[in-house]
Amino acid sequence: MAGWAERFVTYFRDEKTKTDREGRNNGTEETLHSYLSLYILKYLNFTPKSHQLLRDLQNSFSSPPTVAVLATVGAFSFLLGFRLGSVRHTVWRRYTSATDLPLSVVLRGRIMSAADGDTVRFLHEPTLIHSLFKYPKKSALPIRICTIDAPEVAKFGKPGQPHGEEAAEYLRSFTVGRTAWARILRKDQYGRAVAEVWTRRFLFFRKYIDEEMLLKGYAEVYVGGGAVYGRLGRDSY
Repeated sequence: MAGWAERFVTYFRDEKTKTDREGRNNGTEETLHSYLSLYILKYLNFTPKSHQLLRDLQNSFSSPPTVAVLATVGAFSFLLGFRLGSVRHTVWRRYTSATDLPLSVVLRGRIMSAADGDTVRFLHEPTLIHSLFKYPKKSALPIRICTIDAPEVAKFGKPGQPHGEEAAEYLRSFTVGRTAWARILRKDQYGRAVAEVWTRRFLFFRKYIDEEMLLKGYAEVYVGGGAVYGRLGRDSY
């Protein structure tokens, strides 16, 4: 490596001296890229055809139209990268804590479980690429379904309310393991996100969980403190 570097420095110095001398005689001024071009062309022993091709490329990239095009492409690439970086949190970031969730954002994911008739564990999977990986169940977000209030199931040593288990079981039957979407509306005092949640029915039709639970009679409209409602509004449920 040392021998190669010495040869390069010696050759480059000789060519610079020679070019400076020719430039003074011809009344022209050579620049640094001229010396580098001479090195590439002569030291690497290119063929005459390659020599001409490199000269043509050098002349092309030195023309004002080409410089303008390269500058435009560079500016566009910078702005595109900046834009992609600015949307990273909503498109690529995977949320694992309800406290970090911004309001009104729509999340894509998978429902892992349903504790009762109005609460689910939602595993955030922003893209199809995320769906290919396995994540710990504890990273699933606790989400309270908006609009509805379902009977409580037995937990923490307390007895459940009538039809609590039936409501929870019905919710599990059409949500657990399925891809779902959640529009975050607020956060409650228990560290949960309150959201409007839906699954896909066929390709374009949405099945809203709150509307389905009300339709089947497994829940009623919630009117307590901090209540928030889905797309239809309180008076329509």
